[in-house]
Amino acid sequence: MNYIEQQNAKVDQFVSDVSSGSLVCNQWVKLAVERYKADIERKDLILRPEMVDRVFWFFSFLRINIHNQYCQFDLFPYQAFIIKNLFLFYYPNGKRRYRYSFLFISRKSGKTVFAVALCLYFLVGDSVKDPQCLLLASTREQATIALEYAKSISKNSPFLRGIEIQRYQLKHDYADSRGLLKTLASNAERLDGYSPSGAILDEIHSYPDDSLFKVIKSGILARSNPMILLISTAGFMMDSFCFEMVETSKNILKGTVQDDSFFTMLFTLDDNDNWRDPKCWIKSNPSIGQTIDLEDLKIEYNQAVNRPSEMSNFQTKNLNLFVETSEQWIEETVLQKTRTKIDVDLKGRKCYAAIDLASTKDLVSFSLLFEINGMFYAKFYFFLPDNPTKKMRKGGVNLQNWIDRGWIVESKTKTLDYDLVFQTIENCAKEFNVCRLEYDPFNCALLIPKIEELGINTFIFKQTAMSFNFPLKYMEKQIYDENLVLGENPVILWMFRNSVLYVDGNGNIKIVKNKSLDSVDGVVSLGMSFGGWIAENLDMEKMGLEAYLKKND
Repeated sequence: MNYIEQQNAKVDQFVSDVSSGSLVCNQWVKLAVERYKADIERKDLILRPEMVDRVFWFFSFLRINIHNQYCQFDLFPYQAFIIKNLFLFYYPNGKRRYRYSFLFISRKSGKTVFAVALCLYFLVGDSVKDPQCLLLASTREQATIALEYAKSISKNSPFLRGIEIQRYQLKHDYADSRGLLKTLASNAERLDGYSPSGAILDEIHSYPDDSLFKVIKSGILARSNPMILLISTAGFMMDSFCFEMVETSKNILKGTVQDDSFFTMLFTLDDNDNWRDPKCWIKSNPSIGQTIDLEDLKIEYNQAVNRPSEMSNFQTKNLNLFVETSEQWIEETVLQKTRTKIDVDLKGRKCYAAIDLASTKDLVSFSLLFEINGMFYAKFYFFLPDNPTKKMRKGGVNLQNWIDRGWIVESKTKTLDYDLVFQTIENCAKEFNVCRLEYDPFNCALLIPKIEELGINTFIFKQTAMSFNFPLKYMEKQIYDENLVLGENPVILWMFRNSVLYVDGNGNIKIVKNKSLDSVDGVVSLGMSFGGWIAENLDMEKMGLEAYLKKND
């Protein structure tokens, strides 16, 4: 059996296995198969199996890197099924039925290299004059990942050696047709001049809106048989373009929405599935046993069990589920273990400071972080202006009780007393070795120059998810590993209970004050202190977060 026959056989077997129930899959894959079977019987569509075979023939010449060896592109059954759908159906006027395709699947399932291979087909195999193919993502870095796949395939596939490989694009000049494949970051304003015959919109969960999709849609109108491929895993926002695309796809598959131009495959769990059960994980990971091993997924799950931020990431990226973090970050039983007396002498010890002055009319936090023989110790200083309306908090928490016990220092002014804060920092500089201080520049213009006069090095800490991601996850690990002592101050535990994580489209986390239950300034400043410690003690270029956490599990 030759390559083309093998791929067609895979499609037939995939359809048979899904229809009979012998293949574990979700309701959306079943509906996609039923849609395919119904389309074959439609009288208004022309079936062109020779066009499918043409794509399979092209793929037979592609060589991809598998375990450092370049091998023939052996399509997974779901990939062969997608190709057959995209290229089998035509209208009597010669127009291809599908011009939009959405593949929603968990990471490490081969989606990007598959989409890139299709893009190469549109570049040299689709008989289009002057083809123009675009690889787009939310950042140039992400788009470049796809481009590197394209370069690798082109370089190592003798069939494609006529393609000229450049830094940000691939080009060819065959007879009277000139083709271009280019990578671009998703800036919709810069794409108006393009008329793509094929385009990949990669990881659309990170797109802020649908503006890029709209620009590309308008650009393909001059082409006779264009194709836009949207590919993504799930994200962390229910109000995103990707979530909307998933919901639209479900309605198309159910028949609630009629869209004959849109093909979709959704690999995710069903609503009634127990996401903790490995038996159903194949619904989100159809290439288990090929690009990813079930035992490796179990390891990822077990590592995430005791780290809430990583658990939501596992659900989202490995199980392809949209997850919004809206619950208390650190479990109460775990949190209580951090509130113990600091039983080591900190005087003269090296420490890392941070101050959060986001508000001048409410609580302000100054934190110190000490690392001694692998254990972390934190000290906190909280300040509150003379503002009676801020003392009674949500849930009946009365800050006056903590003021009376000295856990919070109340100033005599209606707004933040900068002199009082500076005096505290000055006293700490005399008692401890404050090697650096992280700060949010907001409201710090008066204070930072005076702190620098004390001989303390100061550093701006950007209040972004990317800046907070590593420090917060590192701090979380120390808490769950019982390596962090927060002391006896009850205010910081209250702030931890208030903390709700925000997760951006790339899985980076931060604490968002307007979504949290109440004040979180102490947790924010502690995260910044960890950022200072990390900057001084970890080689971030050589050690990423996941590598470090796995190394220390």
